[in-house]
Amino acid sequence: MMNFLRQLIPERSKLRLLYHKISAILAAIVYRFPSNRLRVIGVTGTSGKSTTVELIHFLLQNTGHECGAIGTIQFHIGSTVIPNTTLRTTLSPWRTQKMLRQMVRQKCDSVVLEVSSHALDQNRVWGISFDTAVLTNIFDGEHLDYHETFTEYLRTKLQLFQHL
Repeated sequence: MMNFLRQLIPERSKLRLLYHKISAILAAIVYRFPSNRLRVIGVTGTSGKSTTVELIHFLLQNTGHECGAIGTIQFHIGSTVIPNTTLRTTLSPWRTQKMLRQMVRQKCDSVVLEVSSHALDQNRVWGISFDTAVLTNIFDGEHLDYHETFTEYLRTKLQLFQHL
């Protein structure tokens, strides 16, 4: 049934984007806006996001910060490392907010979060209070199947900086 609905309703339709936003709002409320208790570093770009997330996490951990990370490769929640078997750059708002809440419980003070252009467009990071934004790079011709134009892709990436 869900696959049928996904085919019926285009990925960027107003209805689907509204669904994503409502889902993100509910997740943030249910998990009580955990990012407000963390220093949140968002990393976006065409490539290099995962490496940058891991490097920043490593640097923060090794300078005395209790730091979490959510990225394509793996998740760091306190001292626990969990492989990201979904291989999704940015998870659903429910999973992301749940992990952020777990990081707060583990006494993390910071989190590095990999943020895709799809997640920005679909409001999957709504309710996350970003303190710092990092842009690794940006290439023309990437993700145009979703964003349609490079200008739209750029506009979407800039949203992360507007959330600061």
